[in-house]
Amino acid sequence: SPVEVAFIQNLIYYIGRGYPTPDYGIWERGHKMNRGNREINSSSVGIALAALEALDGFDLYGSRGDRTTQVHVLPDEIARARITLHSLLPWESASKEVDAATLAVIGFPAFAVDDEELTERTRSKIVERLQGPHGCKRFLRDGHQTVLEDTNRLYYEPSELKIFEHIECEWPLFFTYLLLDAHYRDESEIAAEYRTRLEGLEQKRDGVGLLPELYYVPASSIEAEKKNPGSQTRLPNENVPLVWAQSLWWLGQMLEDGLLERSDLDPLGRHRQRAKPPIAVHAAVLAEDPQTQAHLADSGIVVERVDELEAMELRPAQELAQFYASQGAIPALGLTGRPQRRLRTLTTS
Repeated sequence: SPVEVAFIQNLIYYIGRGYPTPDYGIWERGHKMNRGNREINSSSVGIALAALEALDGFDLYGSRGDRTTQVHVLPDEIARARITLHSLLPWESASKEVDAATLAVIGFPAFAVDDEELTERTRSKIVERLQGPHGCKRFLRDGHQTVLEDTNRLYYEPSELKIFEHIECEWPLFFTYLLLDAHYRDESEIAAEYRTRLEGLEQKRDGVGLLPELYYVPASSIEAEKKNPGSQTRLPNENVPLVWAQSLWWLGQMLEDGLLERSDLDPLGRHRQRAKPPIAVHAAVLAEDPQTQAHLADSGIVVERVDELEAMELRPAQELAQFYASQGAIPALGLTGRPQRRLRTLTTS
């Protein structure tokens, strides 16, 4: 119905403003010290970018739809999200720096980065700085669920973060992302390596191998681990399985065993190398009155006037802004469509 289409269209307008919007990020904490300060996060911008690219021109009713059931994305919002993401990576945010959450942006499921060198650099930073025997740390000096964390408060003191250095919890979840990433890059040896690692991290429950949420350093091993990082045995926490990790682990196994194809998990083919958009944007220059036309001519710029056009009709950009506002406006739901903000070059072109 028109109401359903309008609802989705308004969500797209909302997501389209994600690139300049600080949020609390995938870990729901914002700044590393968890004091309620929001940041612009690569993982948030990357997922928003992937959603915008995937939904542009999408028909919500498939073969039963028509032009009224399509949803639209402004090209400038895709471009700005892409520029923001590329400027942030390989970092997640200002405080968290490298973060394993960006694995979901450079690989499955978003495949949001079309710069192969940037993708490789981001992955390498994560593996180099965060990977351990039991998974990857979320980010450096992450105190979450370590035995030194004060569970009676949500925030950390600035001087406190250093006590978590080298004892951050390691999450098998990120090995599942690296496993899937290897499959999509046709790196069979790397995929086999991560499958072996994950099999060694499973906890058996009624004969079924399940992945715990994380592995932590027990209190008795803290001092030794800090002196010699990676030397101590970590223990799984009680959250078994972490359904997020378990689902991706099973997907990885099914891909390797031939029960699923890569296209089954990525029907839009986003994992394939996409052609980069053209750099140049052509714009025509017209004069609104004879005085402007003469002034431009004195500078060596010969242009037509608006009232001289015969083969085409010219409309002001504000009319296009009004059109986008009407797309998604449903008074019954209190939805007003896109605010009539100024449109930019890619959209008007």
